[in-house]
Amino acid sequence: MSRSGSTDPASVRIPDADADQLVGTLRIGSVESVATALLPTLLARFHERHPRVELIVSTARLERLAEGVLDNTLDVLLTMDRKLSIARLERTVLREEPIVFAASLQMAQQIGSVRIDELAGLPLVLTERGESYRHELECLLAERDERLHPVVETGNTETLVHLAEQGVGIAFLPRFSVAHSLRRKSLVELACDIEPISMWIQAFTHEAKPVSRAMAAFMEMLRVHFEYTA
Repeated sequence: MSRSGSTDPASVRIPDADADQLVGTLRIGSVESVATALLPTLLARFHERHPRVELIVSTARLERLAEGVLDNTLDVLLTMDRKLSIARLERTVLREEPIVFAASLQMAQQIGSVRIDELAGLPLVLTERGESYRHELECLLAERDERLHPVVETGNTETLVHLAEQGVGIAFLPRFSVAHSLRRKSLVELACDIEPISMWIQAFTHEAKPVSRAMAAFMEMLRVHFEYTA
């Protein structure tokens, strides 16, 4: 049982899993941070239950993924952002996720906490410009007529985690992206005086598209997983 009394998702029997075995193809589009940190566990679990369903995963920016769902080249879109409304797509909100500053122990000892009046001068390793949580930082600094000056920027969140672990700079990432590093203490979460920033993990499907049994099973697995891990 989870802390809230929910059943462990690994033990939940999805209705489709009890029927005759599913076949077909499921095309999943995801933003990079979700694909790197969360999708491997979800895909492995789904494949264990439905080994005859072919899983095809694409990563891209949100706008391109939305186009893929609309033109039927993708079945499901996974993203993490503010709560979004996308025309002709049906949204399922899965979980709120905090965005945190994380650094190596040595850098954390040098810097202490993150202060907004020092943010523009900090050595940051960040996602590319325009990504949802980086955009939030840029907006905060824009109100102070300041700009971010990252030492490294890349769309690969795993690279950012490794750079932070090696002391190159401070990462600003979803907590799920740094959770493993925090547990093994290769990174430390930094306190900050900035209003907490959170994003929402969300799934989108085409509102007019018939839902295949594979899609229904995947969406139900998502709901159970994120309910348990909330």
